[in-house]
Amino acid sequence: MGAPATDAEIKTFYDRNLTRYTVPETRVVRYALFDRERFEGKVAATDAEIEAAYKADAAKYAASEKRTLTQVIVPDQAKAKAIASAARGSAGLEKAAKDAGLEAVSLDPQDKKAYASLASVAVSDAAFGTAKGGVAEPARSGLGWHVVRVDAVQSIAGKSLAEVRGALAPGITSRKVDEAFADMVTRIDDAISDGSTFDEVAAKEGLSIVTSPALTEGGIAPTAPGFKAPAELTAILKDAYQSEPDDDASVVTIVSGQSDAIVKLDKINPAAPKPLADIKAQVAEDAQADRASRAARKAATDLVTKVNGGKTLAEALTAASLPAASAIAGQRIEIARAQGKAPPVLDTLFKLATRKARMVEEAGGKGYAVVWLERLEAGDARKVPELLAATEGELSQAMGNELTQQLLTAMKADLGLQRNDAAIAAVKKALLGGTAGQ
Repeated sequence: MGAPATDAEIKTFYDRNLTRYTVPETRVVRYALFDRERFEGKVAATDAEIEAAYKADAAKYAASEKRTLTQVIVPDQAKAKAIASAARGSAGLEKAAKDAGLEAVSLDPQDKKAYASLASVAVSDAAFGTAKGGVAEPARSGLGWHVVRVDAVQSIAGKSLAEVRGALAPGITSRKVDEAFADMVTRIDDAISDGSTFDEVAAKEGLSIVTSPALTEGGIAPTAPGFKAPAELTAILKDAYQSEPDDDASVVTIVSGQSDAIVKLDKINPAAPKPLADIKAQVAEDAQADRASRAARKAATDLVTKVNGGKTLAEALTAASLPAASAIAGQRIEIARAQGKAPPVLDTLFKLATRKARMVEEAGGKGYAVVWLERLEAGDARKVPELLAATEGELSQAMGNELTQQLLTAMKADLGLQRNDAAIAAVKKALLGGTAGQ
């Protein structure tokens, strides 16, 4: 690294690299969070509310019945009555329907309303007005005349208010919590619109105020190392970076229906370089490293010039008081296997002519290396089956393309086709915006 950087070097390096030490625009924001949990346990369903909910959905809790039905649908009333009469006798509905060239169909258990929507009110009334095992008087729907037998009747007892109270109360309570939270949001919005300040609203609602460090739009705090932005700051900063310090506070949604925040932009810090006095140690280290990097680059460049000018690598290293070279070796296939991520030194090694040198910057900016190719050794492809397979594939594709081209050439010759260069040029010119006739 060499000697420490002088004050003059530090100042010069800082002035030349201001963008390197520039902090992007940051903003300080004040906010107060509130959520629906503040109302949980403070509101509950009343007896009156539970009773009203029970009455509003009375049909759901009333006694009811479901019936299992078998039916035949016929096009005319006379035929329907004949089948019904036969079904009430010894024949039964299935045989009566079969004798008429029809088929009786069994239906799943259903209530009266559901069956009315499937058939008609008249058909449903007839079916649900008939005792178990009986055949209802034929009634008509849009499909025709229904002959219905009641196979089974399932009575479902109603539920009293006391029985459903436990099921109704949580839903009513949850709705009241939602309403209380929504009322608070509206109340805060109205207060801000009426001229109340951020501090006044927060104090009236009993909210805790948080002041953020100076933050970038992405939630980074350049002056507060180790700061980790909480999740709510994503929405808060989005609002803050669309505001001005003299704007009124605003209500920002953090999680829809769950949590919000009152937000007030406090301060804007324009993008600017950090003062040299605050980061002098860092700049000194950077300047020293830059000086060392430039010296290393010059030494490597001089070394390459001498080696390529005729000196041996050992002579050039000795003259420059540099340590002896390290031997490296590799195979070209290693570069292919690395898929573009081969070490720079290895990659450079296979770009050199024998007895020639080249400078290369090492990965990660760690310094510079001089690569000198001493000799090339032919490899044995038989020891690398994947290379043979890849080469075979490339040759196969090339051969296919060549055969296709030869076939096209032969077809042109056989058909006596000729190339009209002038016409081709005119079409090309027209396609590019010119006029074919020009």
